[in-house]
Amino acid sequence: MKFSDIDFGALKHMVDSLTEEEKESLSNMARNMAKNMPESMNQAAQNFQQELEEEDNALDYIDYLGIDENLANDLDGQTLSMLESGSDMEQYYSDIEEADLSASVLFYTKALLSLCRKYAAPRLADAGLTKFERPETTTLYDYAWQLGQSEAMERLSDEKHPARFFADLSVVLMQAYVLLQRAEYEFISQRDLQVLKDAMFSHHLLADLYSLKKD
Repeated sequence: MKFSDIDFGALKHMVDSLTEEEKESLSNMARNMAKNMPESMNQAAQNFQQELEEEDNALDYIDYLGIDENLANDLDGQTLSMLESGSDMEQYYSDIEEADLSASVLFYTKALLSLCRKYAAPRLADAGLTKFERPETTTLYDYAWQLGQSEAMERLSDEKHPARFFADLSVVLMQAYVLLQRAEYEFISQRDLQVLKDAMFSHHLLADLYSLKKD
């Protein structure tokens, strides 16, 4: 099944129907997987980046991903580093039609998590959700689920970010989370990866997360 074929409405309904204990268990599982996944993929990234440094034809990741220049200037170094790693690995495999792009998914979703921790976590903590007072312990799933809860949306909404904004954000982050889980065990095609990239770079997910920055 392709990433784009997943029924995310049904997925969200399934998640909403879980008990608090089941949700916490799922969150803990996501946290453990996040700890275990990067080791092998990070090593692969280091190897690929070393080879890319020896080539002259790799595009700058800002241009390759089509990131708005003003946004790129505002984003922090950690997030940009993850985006660069994802771009490097994607470009490395660009001439291989059946390449597995799981590692690029890892780095792009790590960039999303970085932005969530920096900009969504403080707002969620201010809304009384104590879990987000320690952003370093949170996972992408935590944000994908919590931002879609009606109580959280009401507390977070303002003139710039209506409740619908957070509902949409929740759905897209859940899509990214599902793809991240698939990346550990399944083949990720260019078509699958493109769904994530469209959300991040064409439909302004990065900019939306950055817009949560507190003044």
